[in-house]
Amino acid sequence: AYVLAVVASLVGYIVGAWLVRRRRAPLVPVLLVAVAIQLAPLAAPLLYSTDAYTYWAIGRVGAVHGGNPYVDPPSDWPDDPAYELMGAQWRDDTAAYGPLWVLASEGVARGAGESSDAAAWLFKVLAGVGSVILVLAAAAATAPRNRAFAAAFVGWNPVLALQFAGGGHNDTWMMAFPVA
Repeated sequence: AYVLAVVASLVGYIVGAWLVRRRRAPLVPVLLVAVAIQLAPLAAPLLYSTDAYTYWAIGRVGAVHGGNPYVDPPSDWPDDPAYELMGAQWRDDTAAYGPLWVLASEGVARGAGESSDAAAWLFKVLAGVGSVILVLAAAAATAPRNRAFAAAFVGWNPVLALQFAGGGHNDTWMMAFPVA
């Protein structure tokens, strides 16, 4: 049922974006639908990956353990609640992200405490906010007559919604900044 729903949403996305492009839909309703689609996965559990827990573990290195995420890997604290949940292939690695994301991860680590659910939800919210900024940036960076299509093309995409707000991935921010 889930796979069918994802396929149906992808087909709906393609048809909807095509209609917006063809009929020149007004920007505000397209943006409202885009925001709803990008934020809808916040109501679901963490989807597809353990990246949010890896970010949490990296954040806890600095925020909780007083270590340096660029020097000290999460494996230095194997009893940490994030350790078992994070991607096993990243346990012995130090932070691979820039200082802004590491600081954000430390903020989430402080805010979530030892709650994996709170950490996952906070990273999903960060990703959802990044997705909304990405949609707005795509619309703003486009010629006025194509803004609604740009917003629909990015914001109505269910794959982006499921990966970003659904998975708590930071990639949405890496896309939002250059587009902005």
